[in-house]
Amino acid sequence: MLRVLEEARLTVVGLINDPPTQEIHERNLAIVGEVIGQRERVARLIRSQQEVRQQIEAAVAAIPESDKPRVLYFRTLRQRMAPAGRHTYQNFWIHLAGGTNVAAFTGMNTAVNVEQIVAWNPQVMFIGSFDDATPDDIMRHPALAAVDAVRQRRVYKLPHGGYRWDPGSHESHLTWQWAAMLLHPERIRFDLRQAMRDTYTFLYRYELTDAEMNDILQAPMNGSMTGYATLIR
Repeated sequence: MLRVLEEARLTVVGLINDPPTQEIHERNLAIVGEVIGQRERVARLIRSQQEVRQQIEAAVAAIPESDKPRVLYFRTLRQRMAPAGRHTYQNFWIHLAGGTNVAAFTGMNTAVNVEQIVAWNPQVMFIGSFDDATPDDIMRHPALAAVDAVRQRRVYKLPHGGYRWDPGSHESHLTWQWAAMLLHPERIRFDLRQAMRDTYTFLYRYELTDAEMNDILQAPMNGSMTGYATLIR
């Protein structure tokens, strides 16, 4: 495809996402910043993400491995239960936020059944924003009633702002803060709403209202889940 575009004498910039690491994500952001003439603005965004990452890494470094919850992230749920395994960006932020990803396979192309979820017995479940699944889909599933995440009401829908918070993006540092606070509410605290307000002012030149922040944070779906009341107003 790139060759065809180049043969048409179009200027082509190729980005890669393999491996799906934060470092590759930052490189792609820098390339886009160069192309659109916003090098300094993108550099500032990358520095902000790096600062948040360092803060979380410092906090998580003090947490024993035995206290890091077992986590399962679903990219899709309703049509096909497809978790994120190793070699995914979601695995990166689960680990960064102080969790242990129970899906040991590679990528996100492996579908699992309910029996496998029960066997993994995750303590926290994250439901991606790539389909319309909700925490209720998990909470009301009779076969999952004994799973720790269900018993403890720690099932959360990923926020969706200017872009989805699941993959690497210009809003990823917000995902890291959100996940870290939900995984370790007694140990890690951020003023996430202020971070959202500052980020959206910088990225979009837009002032978020409290109601808009609640919508981004999926308050109607997540509001009754453990620890979520501190994130909404």
